[in-house]
Amino acid sequence: STIPYGPIWLIFDHPGYNCSATMAPGLAWNKVHDGTQTAFGVFSILFGVAAEMLYLPCMLALRQERNSCFRIMFALSAVDMLTLPVSAIIFGVGLVLGEVYCSHPTFHFYLGAYGLGANCMWCCASMIVLVLSVNRVCELLDAGWMFKKGRTNAFIAVAFVYGLLVGLLTPPPMLNSQFQSYFFNPFISFSTEYSFINWFHTINNIAVVFVSSSMYAILCIIVLFKQGRMSTEKGLKKLKKSYPVFVQAALICMFNMVSSSIYVYMNFFYTPLWLVQVAQFMWQCAQGMPPLIYLALNKTIRGYANNMV
Repeated sequence: STIPYGPIWLIFDHPGYNCSATMAPGLAWNKVHDGTQTAFGVFSILFGVAAEMLYLPCMLALRQERNSCFRIMFALSAVDMLTLPVSAIIFGVGLVLGEVYCSHPTFHFYLGAYGLGANCMWCCASMIVLVLSVNRVCELLDAGWMFKKGRTNAFIAVAFVYGLLVGLLTPPPMLNSQFQSYFFNPFISFSTEYSFINWFHTINNIAVVFVSSSMYAILCIIVLFKQGRMSTEKGLKKLKKSYPVFVQAALICMFNMVSSSIYVYMNFFYTPLWLVQVAQFMWQCAQGMPPLIYLALNKTIRGYANNMV
C-alpha cells in the first residue's frame, strides 16, 4: 500500500515508519547497517560550514539592492542558508556516525520534512528558482512590470507557502548513511509491503527541469531574434549590464536541474552508488555554490564583500 498524504504528524504514525516492528530504535541500527562514510561526511560538513560563512557578505550585499532579480536572489539565499544544515552539515554528521532513520526516527523524519531532505525548503527553493528564470525572461522581453509594485514579494510569498504545504502534508525523505543520501523509503526492512513515493516531490522536480530549461531556451531565442536591436549602443549597454546576472541565474538553475533529474530517477529505479553521491553533491551545490557564483561574477557583491574584510 502507498503511504498516505495528510498532516505530517499523522503520516509519522503510519505502520510503515514503525521501527519497533523490526528492532527497537536506537544506535544499534547504526551497527546493523554499518553505513559510516567518513570521507563524504567530513567533506559535507566542511562544505556546508564554508558555504554558510560565504553567504553572509553576499546576503548583506543583496539586501542593499532593490532590483527585483536581486530580491529574488536574496530570498533564495535565505532559503539556501536554512537548507544547508540539512543537505550538508547534519547530513555529514549522520554519515560520520553511520545514522539511518531508525537510529533516531522522530529526528530524521521531521528533519526530512523540514529540509525535503528537504520537503519544505527544497520545494520552496525550487519554486524561487523558477521565479528567477521567469524574471530573466521578462527582463529581456521588456516585461519587467510583472515584477513591479510588490509583485516580486508576492511571487516569493507564494513559493514559501508552497514549500510549507508540501513539507507539512506529504511524506518526507530520510537520511540513510549506507546509501549516502535522503530516501523516502526508511529502509526499516526490505519488504515491499509499503510504497514510499512522494508524487508532489516528483512533479516538483520534473517541473524544475522542464520549466527551467524552457525558460533559458526562450532566453537564447530572444537574444538571437533581438540581435539587430541590441547592436545599437543602448541595446549593447543593456545586454552588457544584464549578461552577468543571466549567467549567475543560469548556473544556479543548472545545479537544481541536475539534482532534480537524478533524484526523480533514483527514487523509482536502481541507481549505482556513485550516481546517488553525485545527486547528493549536486543538491549541496545547489545550496552552497551561489555565494561563490555571486562573488566571482557579481562586481557589486564582490565589492561589498571586499569592504567588509
